[in-house]
Amino acid sequence: MKVRWADDSLRFRITPSELTALVIGEPLTTTLSVPGGARWSVVVRPKAPCSELRSDDGAVEVCLTPDDLWCLVDDNAEGVYFTTGGDGPIRYFIEKDFPCAHPHAEEACEPETERFAPTERYLRRKHLAAAHRP
Repeated sequence: MKVRWADDSLRFRITPSELTALVIGEPLTTTLSVPGGARWSVVVRPKAPCSELRSDDGAVEVCLTPDDLWCLVDDNAEGVYFTTGGDGPIRYFIEKDFPCAHPHAEEACEPETERFAPTERYLRRKHLAAAHRP
C-alpha cells in the first residue's frame, strides 16, 4: 500500500492483492519506522459499520463499510473518496494503483509492484493530458 499525505488529505493506493485481502476481511497495514525509534502506521479496515477516518492506538485508520468496499471492487471504479466533517475537513481516499503515467527517476529505486489494468476513464485522462503537454 502506498500512502501520500498533505495538510488536508490522505491518499492510499492499493494493489490487486491488497484489494483481495480487504474483500476477504483482512485489514491492510503499513508502517514507516524512522531512525531514532519513531513510527507512523496506517491501517485500512474493511467491514466497518461506517466509513470514517480516525486515529486509534497510534495509527491512522480508514474504516470501510461493505458497501464502500464493493464500490471500490467495481471494475470501472478508480477509487472511493471521502471527506471528514468539522472545521478542518480532511479528504481521504483509497485508489487502485494503475500503471504510472510517467517513468520514475532511477534514483528513487521504486520497486516493481502489481498494478490494476487501467479503466477507460483513466486512459482517456492520460491521453488528454499527453495531448496538452508542450
